Amino acid sequence: MINFFTSAYQNEPILVKKARFLAISMLVTFTASTANLILNVWIDYPTGIYVCSFINFCHFIFFALLRYRSSLVLIGNLFCLMTVIAFIPTIMTSGGVSSAVVAWFITTKVSAFWYADKKSGYFWAGVSLLSIFIIYIIQLSGYEFGYQYPEKYKHLFAGFMHIGVLGYYILVVFVYEKWNEEAKKIIQHKVQEVENKNEKLAYQQAEISERNHELEEKNVEIQQQNEELFTITEQLQEKNETLVQQKHIIEIAHQKITASINYAERIQKAILPRHEQIASMIPEYFIFFQPRDVVSGDFYWCSYVNLEQPKVVFATADCTGHGVPGAFMSMAGANLLEQIVNDYKIVDPAEILGALHQGIRSLLRQEENQNQDGMDISMSVIDWNAKSLAYAGAKRPLCYVQNNQICQVKGDIYPIGGFLRNAKRKFQTHQLSFMQEPIIAYTFSDGYPDQVGGKQGRKFMIHRFRTMLSKIANQPMSYQKNYVTETFNSWKGKHRQLDDILVVGMRLS
Repeated sequence: MINFFTSAYQNEPILVKKARFLAISMLVTFTASTANLILNVWIDYPTGIYVCSFINFCHFIFFALLRYRSSLVLIGNLFCLMTVIAFIPTIMTSGGVSSAVVAWFITTKVSAFWYADKKSGYFWAGVSLLSIFIIYIIQLSGYEFGYQYPEKYKHLFAGFMHIGVLGYYILVVFVYEKWNEEAKKIIQHKVQEVENKNEKLAYQQAEISERNHELEEKNVEIQQQNEELFTITEQLQEKNETLVQQKHIIEIAHQKITASINYAERIQKAILPRHEQIASMIPEYFIFFQPRDVVSGDFYWCSYVNLEQPKVVFATADCTGHGVPGAFMSMAGANLLEQIVNDYKIVDPAEILGALHQGIRSLLRQEENQNQDGMDISMSVIDWNAKSLAYAGAKRPLCYVQNNQICQVKGDIYPIGGFLRNAKRKFQTHQLSFMQEPIIAYTFSDGYPDQVGGKQGRKFMIHRFRTMLSKIANQPMSYQKNYVTETFNSWKGKHRQLDDILVVGMRLS
């Protein structure tokens, strides 16, 4: 039961002692009060019955406060207040200052020094003495405090009170002696700890001496190992000379490969339409083209066709892969577009994509080897006379701004080339008019939206890309190109460029 009431104080040794003593004291006084309650019932002493019942009720409150770690000073003062409230009416109904309760009344104030602090002890001792003194003065003035119980039980009542006082003193002496024994045990424990530490130090010194001997032996072993390392070092030097020669061979091979790639870059640039050529067909445009490697799998293509009406055909393509493999596909795609548009005179975007699809499959023999290479492509045909834009896309959309509103035309779900079901794919042509209001049209590969960057290392995403386009659509083309370029570089930051980048913007009016 003591641990139940004092478990909250286990981390504070001083409070543990006070709390335990307080719990024991309350158990003693509770037991004495209960016994006295029985006595008072037997001798028919009403005030004693009420007082003992009040004391027992207060003890339940004190136990609860102690259980939930209330201040010991608070509990101690409440305990002393209880004795004042309880014992004064008992003294006044059991003979006044000659009552046996007076000794118990004064003695319990010693608990204030134990339970609370010195200040509280002095205060309640003064209150007790003052209370007895006032009762004594009242009796000197002639007033007699009688006995509420039959006077024949006077000595029995007094003896019971004196036994309680004796029990309380025995409790105080017992606790004091127990604390002294605990203090002695603590000192003995400390002494034993010091002796144990001295033994450990002696043992550690012996271990250090033994380890010094082991270190001397290891030094001899290390000297032997150093000799072996010297031999290994000589062998490594010989191997290093071999590696230097191989490195030189690799550098020469790398130079040749780099030269070949640079030459491929010049070929690819020669195939791409020149600025003057595009400007003669589309006066207001910009192209942001930034390969991931030296050569690119993205490419753009442009041609002027004059049949019944003059038209401009413009393609933005993203081939499978990047670098050299992508560049081969881009050159194959550009050559096929040249044949389809300029030789076969096909100017409908959907028909161009269908012919390009069959051409790639035939060129790469995909029906035989199930090759998966191909491209995603945006195909735009501009009719300046009719003020119209015809568009078809193979897995690529067309974004355009008209009347200050950003819109999107989704391409078909099929790519160009590849071994998939429905090899003979049918693409759809979409018609837009810029007769009344100009159109700022944008075609692009997926490299820009898929680029990882920003503070959290996430993709740029198509939504942010469209928002950027709607923001700059009314600006000059040179401004738009600079803005798109700077935004990409800022977003990419220190991250690696993941894919080829191609964005094309055209103002049609």
